[in-house]
Amino acid sequence: MDALSFLAKFFDVTARVGAAFALAAAVLYLGRVAGVEFFKALDPVLYQAIVVAGIVGACSVAVDMLIALRKFFSRWLKERTERRRGWTDALENIQTLDKDRLLLLYGALAGSQQRFDVSHEIREGLDLVRKNIFVTVGESWTCWTCEVHPAILAERQRLLPVLKQACDTPGRFPIVRRQAGAWTVV
Repeated sequence: MDALSFLAKFFDVTARVGAAFALAAAVLYLGRVAGVEFFKALDPVLYQAIVVAGIVGACSVAVDMLIALRKFFSRWLKERTERRRGWTDALENIQTLDKDRLLLLYGALAGSQQRFDVSHEIREGLDLVRKNIFVTVGESWTCWTCEVHPAILAERQRLLPVLKQACDTPGRFPIVRRQAGAWTVV
């Protein structure tokens, strides 16, 4: 057991014990305020020791809760940042596609199916999976079950006419560009 895991276990146990002391002290204090004596024969010094232990326990629990909240929010912020980066990457990767891959993307966007199979042997499909344009949701021996990336689905209405124009353009490399939120074919 390394030092960090020992400390984590120690503080976890401390928080549990501290929470118990804090609860006991709170119950005793509220009982005294309400005029109810739970232990009439309880020595005042012992009562004060229990209250002090409860306050220390409550502080320990509060610190542990703050640490847990910080971990939760930092994890949430990291996931949100990665998700946004993934959305940006997926939209930017459309601009790197050649005509064959644009045709495949157009077919997926124009179709009515939300999920579709992409064979492992189709190089264009593999490229779209690698570029995060198609997101895999399942896999079998011969194909991936994919969906179009949610960022691209959000742009579907603006992308479909531009992709159709790019697919109808003669030549191998029509370039689809996104400038100021609008899609164009160069």
